[in-house]
Amino acid sequence: MDSNIEHQVPDSSRTKENGIWRMTGHLLHRLFMNYLWLGLVVILAAIVAELSVQSPSFMLRAFLELVKTIGIAIFVAAIFTFAAGTSDFMARVSAMLQNIVVNRRFLNNMDESSKRGVIYSILQPTDRQRVIYSNIEDYYRHYIDRTMKVSSTSVRSNYNSLCTAFYDPDDLCIKADYRNWYRLYPTKDGFEDIQVGFYGQHSVITYQGVTVCRPDGRTERFDHSKIATMPKERTENGNEIVKIPISEIGKGAPHLDIELQVTQRGFDHWILIGFQALLPTDGFRFQVECEWPLSIRSDEVFIHGADWHKDPNESFGSSRLSISCQQWIDQGSGVSVLIGVEHEINESHFAEVRRRQRLSPRSLTGVGASPDSDVNQDLSSADAQEATSDSKNALEDVNGQP
Repeated sequence: MDSNIEHQVPDSSRTKENGIWRMTGHLLHRLFMNYLWLGLVVILAAIVAELSVQSPSFMLRAFLELVKTIGIAIFVAAIFTFAAGTSDFMARVSAMLQNIVVNRRFLNNMDESSKRGVIYSILQPTDRQRVIYSNIEDYYRHYIDRTMKVSSTSVRSNYNSLCTAFYDPDDLCIKADYRNWYRLYPTKDGFEDIQVGFYGQHSVITYQGVTVCRPDGRTERFDHSKIATMPKERTENGNEIVKIPISEIGKGAPHLDIELQVTQRGFDHWILIGFQALLPTDGFRFQVECEWPLSIRSDEVFIHGADWHKDPNESFGSSRLSISCQQWIDQGSGVSVLIGVEHEINESHFAEVRRRQRLSPRSLTGVGASPDSDVNQDLSSADAQEATSDSKNALEDVNGQP
């Protein structure tokens, strides 16, 4: 046991001694290998050499001055190297680079091409993506190009659309009255023209009026006759559009409130209505009301990347529908609703439709008159009796019994 102790003690002492020598060597290494001390030694050596020679030659004097200059350069560089390694210095340099490269003032001074190049250099597909699909880089460029157009595209918010679908016994078809209103914001170059479309080969869309209102209350209205005289342009898919100029009324305004009144003509027993975002839109609400004998047959929502709500959740057979979204939606998003009747409409149904329309007149707001309105009071007793009889006959035709 004693012999073991005698062997262990020298090992422990030797380990401690080795540690001290390693630490000393590390300190000496840092002391003599540090460029700060190297520069200082070079300067002192040159000074000592210069003082030791009483009358140095021109070449020796020039050489010593060169040595001192090199020593000073090494000394100063060592100081800056030490400062560059500190956290404060790194933080300051990082802040300066961030202010130069990331700051909006620097990016705003760049032209569109340079900005696009910066985004191209940041958004790049991975090597694995390139191996899997070589053309993935084209998608990145397409996405970046579309993003770059945001600054030159108007956006809108709080888009509301109230649609009332009804059967027109005079034209023997289903029609829909829309009232759309939203807030439009300008691009960096001002307000773009409002585009209104006449979809379909039969030009089933009629714009009753477009109203533009500034925040200060100044309003300009484009009625149906004025819109009809505006030049039409044909799009790539064959639809006709009209561009309503609003740049003049919107000059200097932070936003404009837009209201559109539209009538859409359908067919004898069905109509397809909808809403499509032609501009990036921050939230929308699309409401549908169906007058007798119409009902909703189906609906579809085309929204990607945003949450939306539908009420009722199952709309088949319902006379009303509300679809809303409180988030941003991209161009091309929208809603379509198919409205129709379950049975064939005949003369008796026409009478019932007329009676209901007399009792509750329609308007482009989609809101009917109240039961005690002047219109109801003006109905004669003969009209009331005729309407009651027609209503009874219509119900018999629909239900098969009184």
